[in-house]
Amino acid sequence: HDDTVGAVTDSAFGMDLGDEVMRHPTPLYEIAFVSLLGLYIWWKGLRPHAEGSLFATFLTGYLAFRFLCDFLKPYELLLGLRGIQWACLVGLVHEARVWASFRKPLIEEIPS
Repeated sequence: HDDTVGAVTDSAFGMDLGDEVMRHPTPLYEIAFVSLLGLYIWWKGLRPHAEGSLFATFLTGYLAFRFLCDFLKPYELLLGLRGIQWACLVGLVHEARVWASFRKPLIEEIPS
């Protein structure tokens, strides 16, 4: 196996990769999550929304998912997190700034 699948588990969701060891099927978790996220974005797109907010929704959701899902993978830790989790945190901080910008007017009025 490679490290794209999850760590060993005794969960009912475990998947045998041919070595008789049950692991978290993180690729299947990802397929399910991205499918639901896609449906949510489609639904949000039917209503008025700020330009770029649908992509920001996707990016925020996916980064949060990857951050949490990687706790189920057997990588070595760097200061308590895996490398991809550090990258996700940086991305989530950036996305917080993006979401804040959606609340500001694009053009401020010039005082007379």
